[in-house]
Amino acid sequence: MKRWSIALFLILLTTGVAFAAPKTAAEYLAAAAQLYSAKDYQGAAYSYEAGLVLDPNNAGGYQGLGDCYYYLGRQTDAMMAYQKSLALNPSNPKLTDFIKTFKPQDAAGASDGTTITMFSQMQATPVIDYSNTNSEPSTVKSKPEVKFAIDKSTWIRFSAGYDFALLSDFNNGVNAQQTLLDSNPNSTTATTTSTGSNGFRAGGEFGVDLDQGNGFSISFENVWTQGISYNNNETQTLVDSSGTTVLAPQSESFQPSLFNVSLNYYAYLPAGKGSRAYFTVGGGYYQATVGFVGVDPTLSPTNENGTFTDSAFGWTFGFGDTLAVGNSFGLTLSARGRIVAFNQMTTTSVNNSTNSGPYAIVIDNSTSTTAGTINVTPVSNINATSYRYAVLDYTGFDADLSFAFYF
Repeated sequence: MKRWSIALFLILLTTGVAFAAPKTAAEYLAAAAQLYSAKDYQGAAYSYEAGLVLDPNNAGGYQGLGDCYYYLGRQTDAMMAYQKSLALNPSNPKLTDFIKTFKPQDAAGASDGTTITMFSQMQATPVIDYSNTNSEPSTVKSKPEVKFAIDKSTWIRFSAGYDFALLSDFNNGVNAQQTLLDSNPNSTTATTTSTGSNGFRAGGEFGVDLDQGNGFSISFENVWTQGISYNNNETQTLVDSSGTTVLAPQSESFQPSLFNVSLNYYAYLPAGKGSRAYFTVGGGYYQATVGFVGVDPTLSPTNENGTFTDSAFGWTFGFGDTLAVGNSFGLTLSARGRIVAFNQMTTTSVNNSTNSGPYAIVIDNSTSTTAGTINVTPVSNINATSYRYAVLDYTGFDADLSFAFYF
């Protein structure tokens, strides 16, 4: 109270030039509002204190005083003023919501009156008629407040980006098939191939942060990888040893994709203003699918297709950085490695009446000229000297841009 009494004297010095010396509580509060609008927070605080000495039950006055303390860096004093305002006027939902996100421990210079600079870039709120005890605050979206978005404990994230996967057996097998076909003396056209490891991924995630340093999430993702194929482009007719004329096209196309559900752990690094970096590791269930379409003149019918699947447990690890946008949204740039491989890509049937299933995607394991080529064959043909399962190695990495909603 002694400090507030002194304020009655100081206010005469801070407002004497621009205004007539106030005499009533309403005049002090009106002068404070004008000083606050001019961003003279210290002068406004003196005027609010003087007005509240004369009218100690003015809820709007305490709210305005709290705003001044807030911008002066006196966080604990600001909280006490806001709480006093709510005690006098509980029907102030905006102030109630603001206090829920207000964290005095995040700022320095609390009750000792020290002014800090972290609020220097904030814009003043619109002038409020603090003489009205039912006045409500107009809270700004300031840079310090932006940080509150990523401090909320629950979030949903949607991501999309680039994916790279090794796919070694598939790429190597198609390249070996090209060499084999081009070495055929009956071939009149060069074989064309499409190989690569590039893809696109998209997914979603639901997470809960245990505290400022740790969090968990459940995520799902889909990865679509470029097709891997070869085609010998043959259109001419050939006559086999029995004198039969046959067409000699030969092609195979493999279209891999991946689905995953994982449990992930997040370790957050110390937060900056409006941003937060993290490391993450996760593990979960993966299912791979390969769509197959082929043409082989030695088969009847010559066209064949099928869908091959396999499942496995895999791991991810990575890092990222989230930038808060407003107090509910965030943008994240991240990079993540993945370790998972599928060792038996099989299907119950292929539309080929020559053999019965199940079928598998295999690599020729013989020592003949066909060694290393990729094929589709019944599982019964797989043995140490003929074929082995083709491994669909989805080990690789992702680079994502994601959008998160915090609540």
